[in-house]
Amino acid sequence: MRITSSKKDDILRRKAEYDAKYEEYNTDRLDREGKYYAELDKVLRPIRNELESNLSKFDALSFDVRVDTDYHFDGRNKTIRVDISCDENRKFDDAVALAWSYKAYVTKSGEVARETSSWSGMSAVTVEQMKSLKQTVAALDYLNNIDWDKMLDAALPKYGSFFDGAVKRPDREDFEAELRQAELEELIGQDKIIKVQNFESSGYRAKSIYVKILRETPSQYEVIVIPEYTVSRMTPEELSEHLKTHNYAQRVKKSNVVPVSPLDIKEV
Repeated sequence: MRITSSKKDDILRRKAEYDAKYEEYNTDRLDREGKYYAELDKVLRPIRNELESNLSKFDALSFDVRVDTDYHFDGRNKTIRVDISCDENRKFDDAVALAWSYKAYVTKSGEVARETSSWSGMSAVTVEQMKSLKQTVAALDYLNNIDWDKMLDAALPKYGSFFDGAVKRPDREDFEAELRQAELEELIGQDKIIKVQNFESSGYRAKSIYVKILRETPSQYEVIVIPEYTVSRMTPEELSEHLKTHNYAQRVKKSNVVPVSPLDIKEV
């Protein structure tokens, strides 16, 4: 037998070496990303805290304040973006006059832009709704009077600077394909069959079939195909006799012979 378990052992050894290197790379990456996001939070959190604190006095309204970074179209310049929604989660409540949102961000040209939008429909007929509406006007007045140029001009940490000297990601080989091929090569010329995914030239329509591998070329296997239903109703001795009379061999690309998982190998 030309292929022995030593080939699989070599593949598994190289995979273990790769896994160790990847774990080192991933640990280093996560540590660096954690440090970056911690520094970013130091910039964004005070902005969010200030907005939430000042908006909290409008007790008839419910706010969701999000402060995050915004990429521009060139994918390089990162700026700060603020998204505020008011009463979005309770816009159908009887006490709510209007659900609306407010956005402030930096455009690609470096200018600060602001946008407002509202969910269609305003209700202002009850005391609670009038209070909600009055506080909406006051909240928008507060937001419109913020010095957004100053607030959005905070210096952001540079993501790339946290990866200077980072552990390089290791290149990954297709260990699974190598192991599959090693398993198949061990069966060449043996009195064994293996269950594989069906391939177009097999002559069957089932999802899986069995093959007995006779020999190989650099790119192909020569195999005898046995349908799954035949294997399921025969003993190993009967299968052995069956293969003596039903021994039509065909060539198939190695890449098309894919064992099912878990491996199903039978003596014949």
